[in-house]
Amino acid sequence: MAKKIIGYCRVSKIEQDINSQALEQQISRVKSIRVDDVYVDVLSGRKNDRENFLRLLEEIKLGQISQVVATRLDRITRKLKTQIEFIDLLKEHNVTLKILDQDYIDTSTASGLLFCHLLGAVAQNESDQLSERINHGLDYYRSQNRPMGACLGYQMTKEKLIISTDKILCEISSKKEFSRYDLARWLIDEFLSLRATYYSTSKKYNEKFGFQSSRLTNNRSNPTPSLSPTGIKRWLLNPQLRGHLVYYPNTEKQQIIYGTHTAILTPIEWIKIQEKINFYPEKQLVKTSNYSLSGLLYCSKCDRRLTVSKQKIRKNHEIIGWKIYYRCIRSTHGKCEQKKRISADEVKTELKEFLRQKSEYLSHFDSQQKNTICPEIVELTNQIEVMQSLPKNNAIDEAIRKLEKEKNDIESNQQNIIKNQTENIDILQKIYETKGFWDCLTEDEEKEVFKALIKKIVFDGFNIDIEPRF
Repeated sequence: MAKKIIGYCRVSKIEQDINSQALEQQISRVKSIRVDDVYVDVLSGRKNDRENFLRLLEEIKLGQISQVVATRLDRITRKLKTQIEFIDLLKEHNVTLKILDQDYIDTSTASGLLFCHLLGAVAQNESDQLSERINHGLDYYRSQNRPMGACLGYQMTKEKLIISTDKILCEISSKKEFSRYDLARWLIDEFLSLRATYYSTSKKYNEKFGFQSSRLTNNRSNPTPSLSPTGIKRWLLNPQLRGHLVYYPNTEKQQIIYGTHTAILTPIEWIKIQEKINFYPEKQLVKTSNYSLSGLLYCSKCDRRLTVSKQKIRKNHEIIGWKIYYRCIRSTHGKCEQKKRISADEVKTELKEFLRQKSEYLSHFDSQQKNTICPEIVELTNQIEVMQSLPKNNAIDEAIRKLEKEKNDIESNQQNIIKNQTENIDILQKIYETKGFWDCLTEDEEKEVFKALIKKIVFDGFNIDIEPRF
């Protein structure tokens, strides 16, 4: 297989591309070298867990790449240690490095390598100094009890948060205008209404104001983004709504400054929200899938759960039903190579046949096998008998106690395995002794059966691999 020439481009934040087309310029320049593919990351160069950077490293190790192209050395990394390791990896696998703005870099000579490392040290120093300046600025803001951001309902002034009353959004149906404060009050009232959940609140909000998807991400150019169920939860729990500033949220260093601005959420409403969250299980406050296979199917490429997609079934130009499929959602964003989908009916057919075969196998389960003593238990028993025959002292007594504890733990684990095996045999026998068992189940009941018996189903684009719980 011919080796590839790969271009690598990176910006720290998507705003850099929106404001200056920095990412677009990098990609255009790299493509001018006629590379086979371009890998792109939007993440700080100080982080080594960048998805496409890791992909680049993996393909270099597999010997699939002949050259790496970037506009500048600091696009690859801003950490000197990572840069040294990266260049060593290139040399180990005979991969050349081409830097468009620094074409004088030559990693094949000692002096060129030294110069390359000097550039890496300068890039890391620039990054470290920037971090220091940012941290000094943040520390100063904290010492002055100043806000560092405003959640929905507020706007940020130089000194504090104030309620935002400027009209910024229009309801689709009534054309009524809403301010950020109006939106916040609507969300609170909606969530506290009877039977409301994070999901239902998110759905009504996005439909009311014309957002097509709750997957839209928050950014500075969009002051009123769509809200996901998780976003609703985080927003409701934000201390800013109760009139408090919070620094280092959700960390051990979390610091709350009380009563710094006008609260949108009243104390009684906060108590009601807490009661609702504590009373209802988490799964009742978020959307739960009604499909019997949801949560069981995984992608073989990226090991992520497959998501549901639906296709209309028509007859005489009328919709008479839906065909359910499962696919890897990451493939639609180019983050996974697994682009194929599989129908729910096909999975269920194979799954039921798999369980039928398992039922036949387990029905021949030898009862004597249940009473077979584990070799480890036999070995431990012999060791205990030998220790008991020795003259007694504290050390021997302690050793015997440890051996007996280990033996009891193994026996208990073996009993649990046998118990689970027996329960699964009973479930499967009941399933296949009952005529028309699957036909009389609702979707939720079928889901419970699958969940009890199946741990995981992996789809590789052609076949499924079923991992049972027994």
